[in-house]
Amino acid sequence: MPDLLASVDFGLFPTLSEASSVAAAEALAAGLPIVHLDIPSMRETVDDAGIIAAPGGLATAMLSMADRHADLAPIARRRGAGSLMSVVRECWMDLYSGVVAGDP
Repeated sequence: MPDLLASVDFGLFPTLSEASSVAAAEALAAGLPIVHLDIPSMRETVDDAGIIAAPGGLATAMLSMADRHADLAPIARRRGAGSLMSVVRECWMDLYSGVVAGDP
């Protein structure tokens, strides 16, 4: 997967029903900004590391991303760093440790 992700400039997620996108998190971690439709889960995942496409406006958003992907790549990498398995695992371990210790 890393070689495949390294061969593209940005991710495209035209879904209207994504609950949580592992693929989007992987793309961000690889430094790929994302073009997506305006749904809550993608807005939360991508934040300022991508472009929100209007319904019917994916082509326009993709053209815009073609000009901006290099500028958005560092933002995507920072945004994706929070989804790295090591970071997620550490967060969950902290949560579980707190629960076991009785911390509120």
